[in-house]
Amino acid sequence: MLTDEEAHALIANAHREWSNGNLDGMLDQFADSIEFWCNAGNLDGGPIEFKGKGAFRQSLEAVLRTTRSQSQLISFRFDGKLAHARASIQMQSLTSGATLEASYRQIISYGRTRISRIEEYHDAARLNAFWKLHAEGAAANMALWNVSPEPGALK
Repeated sequence: MLTDEEAHALIANAHREWSNGNLDGMLDQFADSIEFWCNAGNLDGGPIEFKGKGAFRQSLEAVLRTTRSQSQLISFRFDGKLAHARASIQMQSLTSGATLEASYRQIISYGRTRISRIEEYHDAARLNAFWKLHAEGAAANMALWNVSPEPGALK
């Protein structure tokens, strides 16, 4: 079982590495079987969920390619099994210029030595509005440059 300090270090390191753009360092804090759930962010405005480090990595790589993003742990409470945390995020879309500054809640489950599940609770309307502006900026850029959604592919 993790101590309070070890549990805190895992999530604090994940936020720090994300903010430094070090995806590998961030993912080192998570179990291979990581489950990630967020109450918003899906294209239809609903929740998103990823199971396994590969799927989680793929999603995060797309975010890092198209945004500048930093997060910071604000508060943390651990009861020996679950942690309740509050974090802040600052994101800027590289396609539309849209920005998001917000705080959100995390419920974190731990395995023996790594984070095994994270649930994130955002202001869904704000997060979905950011991703909508981001997608509109991407669509406008693709139309302007006459390229398909596949990176580097020309029509």
